[in-house]
Amino acid sequence: MKFSIIVPIYNVGIYLEECIQSVLSQTYNNFELILVNDGSTDESLDICKKYQKLSSRIIIIDKKNGGLVSARKAGAIRADGDYIINLDGDDFWVDNEFLYKLNQFLEKDPKIDMICTGFHEYRLNQMPIYVKNEVSVGVYENDELVRIVGKYLYDYEKRGISNNIIIPSIWSKIVRKDIYRECQLMVDDRITKGEDVYITFLLLVTIKKMLITDLSSYAYRQNENSMMHVFKISDMKNLELLISEMSNNNKLFKEYTNQINVYCMERYFAILVQLAKTSNSLISFLKSSKKIRVKGLEYKIKKLKIEKHNSESLYKVCSLRVNTLIYIKSKIC
Repeated sequence: MKFSIIVPIYNVGIYLEECIQSVLSQTYNNFELILVNDGSTDESLDICKKYQKLSSRIIIIDKKNGGLVSARKAGAIRADGDYIINLDGDDFWVDNEFLYKLNQFLEKDPKIDMICTGFHEYRLNQMPIYVKNEVSVGVYENDELVRIVGKYLYDYEKRGISNNIIIPSIWSKIVRKDIYRECQLMVDDRITKGEDVYITFLLLVTIKKMLITDLSSYAYRQNENSMMHVFKISDMKNLELLISEMSNNNKLFKEYTNQINVYCMERYFAILVQLAKTSNSLISFLKSSKKIRVKGLEYKIKKLKIEKHNSESLYKVCSLRVNTLIYIKSKIC
């Protein structure tokens, strides 16, 4: 099998060499490394060119800045392998036999459409944390796969929002090229948060056979100062885009409408929590929160199906987030 490794790059020069070297050091060499420079203004492009001279397997795409989704699309269109793997430019692989092991899986069962792995999370001055999929190791298809998809956003059995039943990060996936390309091209370039949750959902409702493995070669750098933890008014616009995208794909997601609605509600409350944390006082928070409206969200909340077996859990989700806000606001005052 040939693998296409897509690396979206934007101003990650300080980490990029370690990322590239972790791929080039693989013992299995039937792969292409697609480096997508997304308008970097640091030394990233120069580093790409340096390594291209050292390996004929490296392909460079140099484009104007268009965001992470745009960069991944460019790589997917160019990809020539049987399967696609994503690797962020500031992360790296820790196992030089990662591709060899993946190929063994696929040689044994070439009908597998997607492999889901675990990963190691690296935080500054801390030991790496191993994160795995909650679903047991094994091959899933037919009714078993449908059951997992139904729990991806909201788990009725556990009565709560799903976290890592399937890790949403796209870089923890190895996906058949044609399927990945089709799904990635469906994602709006403007989505900057939740894009991995969305494309993984698209993949799960498209694939026919999936392998869950305990392989964990991916090293994810968690930036403690990441903008992911800071409230921005654009977060609301981003949530509107997600709602719109999921609504537009109603044919694919028809069976999972309620799970989508709960997920959107949960994302909204999470954004409010971020706003509360950055507000100077309760009054300023209340003023800001009144101005925040997410188009389409109120409709989705009204559409929530509160059935006997899950009404308690849905109300629990709401009260949990509201109580969190009350607690945060009390600390702010």
